[in-house]
Amino acid sequence: MPIITQETIKKIEQLSLLNLDRNYSISVLKAAIIFTEHLRNTKIDNEIKSMYSPLEEKSIFLRNDNVENNISKQEILKNAAILEEEYFITPLQTISKTQ
Repeated sequence: MPIITQETIKKIEQLSLLNLDRNYSISVLKAAIIFTEHLRNTKIDNEIKSMYSPLEEKSIFLRNDNVENNISKQEILKNAAILEEEYFITPLQTISKTQ
């Protein structure tokens, strides 16, 4: 069973800018670590080739990107709560999970 300390949870909260419920966070992290440990310890036959896409046998057609200038930069910047020199500023404090 992986050991996850309160300090680890606090650091993850700081990095993600989220305020997480401690008990729930620990249970989710433990489950994720256990899952990835199973993947890491899985024996894979050398005959299996790595894939770039799960649909390698089929052609995947991408749409064309068409640039449309139908909104101005100023209109986009109106959506920002905080601006600094025409850049969006994110909050530095943690955000509650309920928000």
